[in-house]
Amino acid sequence: GKSEVSLSRFSSCIMLVAYASYLFFQLKSQRSLYSPIGEEEESTEDEEDEKEIAQGEAISWLFVLTIWISILSGYLVDAIQGASESLNMPLAFISVILLPIVGNAAEHASAIMFAMKNKLDITLGVAIGSSTQISMFVDSILCGNWLDDGGRDGLELSIV
Repeated sequence: GKSEVSLSRFSSCIMLVAYASYLFFQLKSQRSLYSPIGEEEESTEDEEDEKEIAQGEAISWLFVLTIWISILSGYLVDAIQGASESLNMPLAFISVILLPIVGNAAEHASAIMFAMKNKLDITLGVAIGSSTQISMFVDSILCGNWLDDGGRDGLELSIV
């Protein structure tokens, strides 16, 4: 009933505060802990890590690619609805289970690429950051049941 939803939302808020604290710790208060080891020595030796594009150009590309991804996301939503109907699979299963598995493939590929270049700090950052983001942010939204309070007990997934 109401007490379960209240408890779920309270624990969701605790996880969101923990995630925000983690971000603050990593990005602001203890930034030196997350810088690469021996960064001062490598900066003179490696010419490979020089800036390839200017900051303004990077921001422009980020803006253009964000618009492009938002357009492609609309096509993806339509394709998922069509696939759900043609394969007789629930839309929730495709969007909550299959889509994140496929979506993480690019993230895993970048982690492997950085590992092959001996950039262990970036590789661990991608792996740990991804799992932390899912466990603290996404789970808190799902567990809190913020999006739907219409009589259901949480997110229902039925495969059949």
